[in-house]
Amino acid sequence: MSKWVLSLSEIDKDKLGQLSLIHVNQGVHLYAEDGSSVTKTSFGFYILSGYILPRYEENLNYSNTQDLIEHLWTLHGSDWKHHVKGFYNLVACFDSQWWVLNDTLGLSKVYWSQRTGQVSNSFNCLTNLALELAWNPSALLSREYFHRDIGEITIVKGIKKSRTGIQIACKNAQLEQEYYFNCYALRQQPIHIATVPEDFIGIWESVINGMEKVVPNANHIITITGGKDARTGLALLKYFKRQVVGLTYGVPNSKDATFARRLAVKANIEHVIPVLPTATEAWTAEVASCIEVDSSYISPHRALRNHALKAAIGNELSWYWGGYMGGEWLMGLYPDGLVFPKWLTDLELGKSLSEVVFNDHVEHSEYRELEAEVERIQKQVNKAKSRKELEFIWMFEMGVLHHGQDLNLAFHAGANPYPFMMDIDFIEKLFQTRYSFFFQDHASKNLLKRWKLYEWNIRIQQKLMPGWGNIPFGKKGEYTSNVFLMGSVFWAIYKAGHYIFEKKNYPSSFSYTEEWRAMYLDFFNRMESQVIPFYSNADIQNLKKQLEDGPLPKVEKSWMAFSRLVMVYLQSNNILRLRNAAQDSHPEK
Repeated sequence: MSKWVLSLSEIDKDKLGQLSLIHVNQGVHLYAEDGSSVTKTSFGFYILSGYILPRYEENLNYSNTQDLIEHLWTLHGSDWKHHVKGFYNLVACFDSQWWVLNDTLGLSKVYWSQRTGQVSNSFNCLTNLALELAWNPSALLSREYFHRDIGEITIVKGIKKSRTGIQIACKNAQLEQEYYFNCYALRQQPIHIATVPEDFIGIWESVINGMEKVVPNANHIITITGGKDARTGLALLKYFKRQVVGLTYGVPNSKDATFARRLAVKANIEHVIPVLPTATEAWTAEVASCIEVDSSYISPHRALRNHALKAAIGNELSWYWGGYMGGEWLMGLYPDGLVFPKWLTDLELGKSLSEVVFNDHVEHSEYRELEAEVERIQKQVNKAKSRKELEFIWMFEMGVLHHGQDLNLAFHAGANPYPFMMDIDFIEKLFQTRYSFFFQDHASKNLLKRWKLYEWNIRIQQKLMPGWGNIPFGKKGEYTSNVFLMGSVFWAIYKAGHYIFEKKNYPSSFSYTEEWRAMYLDFFNRMESQVIPFYSNADIQNLKKQLEDGPLPKVEKSWMAFSRLVMVYLQSNNILRLRNAAQDSHPEK
């Protein structure tokens, strides 16, 4: 990623670190790393991190990214943001005006400080430049209740991050912000009853053709499991004759890996299952690597994905495909207590979020940032007329942010992330049909009712790759597409029978081992000689004792309390190290 900072005033040289002045216009200063790719156009210049593709409805004849941006700006001016998609952030001086943009869902974050009048694509750069370093209690409380820094919250007071797609203009010595994407407007779209699953295929045909123009001759890596979303993505890539590598995380003889291997053989693709580290030191390095990615919110728990992504991507120019959020959009939330906290999925209509979040914090003046975010979300909660509408809120407020972790890790590893079921054209079209979760009953135990949950994926797969119809899915019941398409009654009987008589037990796809306990205890021991933001020594000792004396936590959600502490420890150390390095790089000061 080419790091840059746009500032309303000049920045002292001793604070710049690896940045240098690129351009000054109308009193606004742009600083960027040496070697940043500055692209000139007929109306100005830009620095792009990530990639941009045209929206599906655009009919443009373009040959590369520069050509695409010139076309769109000529046609639409500053409104061009509504005509592109991708995974990107961009700073531009077009027609003598400064613009900052990121992608529609805000997967690639933009950070800013109103106090200093600075905006950047780098959280680390802004923390280095902050006038003072004040840790943000709202971040810790947000992580406790929402499992992440919701909304604009970051761990440093005064530094904000974008929620969704944002445009920031530098005008009249001010940063003018506009969130140009409103996810809640998707609920007001008319429903087109006649739409069938096959109607969606054209969206991805357009994407794949665009990919070849903006990054020619790149490989395609896709995560595959025993599930349906991954198989849909693989079917698209094979149908459009792309070179594909399948990636599966975790234990090689787990059910997901076993069924993914069968699919890879049928699809005739290379299949990679990276070997898991076994040494505590190796996992420690992977955890530290997650924190060092220039994003403010990647959890230590993503170390498994981080390891696998780096192993699969290597030095090859690649697109990384993932079916993130597909299950949620199509079927609804899984109340797993990890991505979506249980208290939230159990929340009743009209109930107060504030009463839960601030229940133990009677005096919460220091949590103003979290209070503002809770109030913003509460306005949407108050409008919700069904539990489905509550689920919709949590999908965008937390689900997208959660899965953005893996996408940023993939980008950091050198790939262009493409979450094909988070494509904005797909999302808009889906919520205009009866295939979205609003029209499904995921909670039903009645198999005849559950048949509809899987129709969208399976009909697309059958259209693209009918020869895969006899390859079973690695889920309960182990049925195939051919069985499913024989109708709900036959499918229900087949699935129930296989579920009852399945004998083979598979190991978990991934469960945390004693090496993780040893690693976390090592982190806790290191903390004893330091001052850790938000945590007293008694807090640290209490968590340490719980981990020492209790059973080994096997699944991710069981590590949450321990991970919050480790994440704060590593984040704060990383920020302080970067600030010290920036100061030491100019000893004459």
